[in-house]
Amino acid sequence: MPNQLPPNELPQDELCNAWQKQPVENITMPLEEIRRRAGKFQHRIWWRNAREYAAIVVVVIVFGYYFKLVPGLVARAGAVMTIAGALFVAYQLHRRASSETAPPQPNSSNAWDSIAAGWNASATLWKTSGAGTWAR
Repeated sequence: MPNQLPPNELPQDELCNAWQKQPVENITMPLEEIRRRAGKFQHRIWWRNAREYAAIVVVVIVFGYYFKLVPGLVARAGAVMTIAGALFVAYQLHRRASSETAPPQPNSSNAWDSIAAGWNASATLWKTSGAGTWAR
């Protein structure tokens, strides 16, 4: 049967129901702790983006040099396409994965929403980039 799941996996509906029926922990955290964690998270995002931008600069410089060095038309076209791809990645990184600064005086629900939005953006970028498949 093509729709049969492996024995250790639940169907999607049962998995969703099991997740939703879990007991919810009531977590209370001081606002300063939320702000500290949000700042630490934003700092990590900033350094991750800085590494990515540095790698993009290296790619553009190296393939720009290849473009000047290599005489063949196909190799030059490949260098140009690689540079264009790196610039597109930089644009997408800026658009989708830039960290936002927290509001100066958020109430705790807005701070949690800001943190959750940052985590969701990073998780979405991780999943859609295919990077998660390399880590497995």
